[in-house]
Amino acid sequence: MGRRVDGHGDVRSDTAFLDISLCLWLGERLSYLAKHARKVPVPFTDNNPHLTAEQRDMAWRAVLATHADILIEYGDLPNVGSDKIVEVVRNAQDTLRFVADWLPFLWD
Repeated sequence: MGRRVDGHGDVRSDTAFLDISLCLWLGERLSYLAKHARKVPVPFTDNNPHLTAEQRDMAWRAVLATHADILIEYGDLPNVGSDKIVEVVRNAQDTLRFVADWLPFLWD
């Protein structure tokens, strides 16, 4: 039997389709951050000096929401049409790179 990680299931069930489990888990959390983030990371602010503080806040939230949607869409990969699979996979890979690049700033 797999070890319970979060009280909601065991590791074995998540690893059957780790890619989907990971993307759904992370997508849900990015979606939460998009709705509740209270601070915009300094590097994002530095990269967008032409925006007001309110515009930067909205832009950061929009970036998080977009990446959340991409990962959640990947979580539905078994139901994605064959003509979209390559695009959905590529978008999810790009989003995982975004998460890696911005990892120190994904908090609230």
